[in-house]
Amino acid sequence: MRKIINAAILSLGLIIPFVFVTAQSDGVSPECTGQGIIPVALIVGENGQVAPGDANNVRDIPSRSGTQVGAIPAGEMFAVLDGPVCADGFAWWQVDYQGLTGWTVDGADGVAWLLPVEAADVSQPAPEIVQIASNVISPANVASLSPIRELTCDTGATSSGYFVISPDQRYIAIVCPESDAGSIDQDIGILDLVDGQQVTTLKHPEENADERPIRFLADGSLLYRIWSSGNAYRFFIASNDGTEWSSREIEEAEAVQLLMGEIYSHPLTLYTRQLSENDERIAALREDRTIGTFAFSPDENRIALLIDGEDGPTLQIVDALNGDTLVEQALNFDPALILTGNLRLFFSPSGNFVLGQICTDFPDTGFGWDCEPGQSAIIWWDAATATEVERWMLPEPHTIFTGIPVFNPQGNMLAVPTEAGILFYDVNSDEPVFILPRASDTVQFSPDGTFIVASGARGTVASDELATTIYAVP
Repeated sequence: MRKIINAAILSLGLIIPFVFVTAQSDGVSPECTGQGIIPVALIVGENGQVAPGDANNVRDIPSRSGTQVGAIPAGEMFAVLDGPVCADGFAWWQVDYQGLTGWTVDGADGVAWLLPVEAADVSQPAPEIVQIASNVISPANVASLSPIRELTCDTGATSSGYFVISPDQRYIAIVCPESDAGSIDQDIGILDLVDGQQVTTLKHPEENADERPIRFLADGSLLYRIWSSGNAYRFFIASNDGTEWSSREIEEAEAVQLLMGEIYSHPLTLYTRQLSENDERIAALREDRTIGTFAFSPDENRIALLIDGEDGPTLQIVDALNGDTLVEQALNFDPALILTGNLRLFFSPSGNFVLGQICTDFPDTGFGWDCEPGQSAIIWWDAATATEVERWMLPEPHTIFTGIPVFNPQGNMLAVPTEAGILFYDVNSDEPVFILPRASDTVQFSPDGTFIVASGARGTVASDELATTIYAVP
């Protein structure tokens, strides 16, 4: 699998030394033995960019034996601090990605994973990030998280439930109820994250229209949907021409095309099964298997499926392009998982692992989130083999999942929303390092990883934990 440094040597107990070498004047990797050496013209003191595809792992030292401290997503830019260093048959560069510092490999098998910025595809330039907070949240400082702003709607009602953040961190789209009484009539408010002021309201005249933001697109427009009393979803795009926001309705198939596989990992899952019927990849897979839940890899080349296999619930990884099964593994889980969606799947940012949140002892109620004490777990499977590699049992009193866990952009921390608070796990130590004592069903890290936003939905969390709140490290 691309961008994964094979750890087989580590299993033999061998330690491979690394050698620092002087970078050539043109920035090309030094002459080293090994097929991993790629002539990448990075220059110390300038910027580079991860090539399209998977994320690049970052380690604390330039060696396979180094500890993974995070990952840089495809397309993201970084500062080149030092290198190249020849070790283990690979050329390593020391980089700084939004405060994440470490060593990463420039390529393998004749394919470059890192590009100098001038050689990168700039047809979709990265948005200029609006700075809201200054410190990147990490396992070392997450315990210092503090609320910096509570977001409120112009209606005066408490903003709660689902929200999305724009790629440039300038705006956030939130749910704005007509009142705090819990009316189904809910609008979308777009707020400026810098000052918290509401810049526009997306309101439809249809009575009892329940609106939800789905995602900000690359051009800054917002994709959202409404659910009306006619029990039908309608999809819209709201755009800002520089002076005002306006909306247009789009077909459901266009919404699927805009979102591709990303929608299936979105916390708002109420409509994903309906939309998946318009995705030819999922529709084809449903012809010969019963699918309980699924998730696309970050590069959308693979799909992880929970299916009803011959031996019961089975984790299956398939090729997203042709539907071929790459690997599968029978799971020792209750068959009711297939029908209830009790197990939710999602990929790690690197695409190396498939994760699932589950009640290990399926409850008699048939409601998957109502776990008994000591039964809530986050399970990690190796995406290359579908074998279980880790199982994190949530500590009491965290017995009920209230939302989908999310990784920080650096990939070294996982936030798990529960009814007793948000658990922050250090991915490298497999241990929870902090609990934010508020329930939430939607949690998101900012694109630069310097703040998080948490919110609760009516019927899921207590009324005093509904507010959409920004937290950052002072």
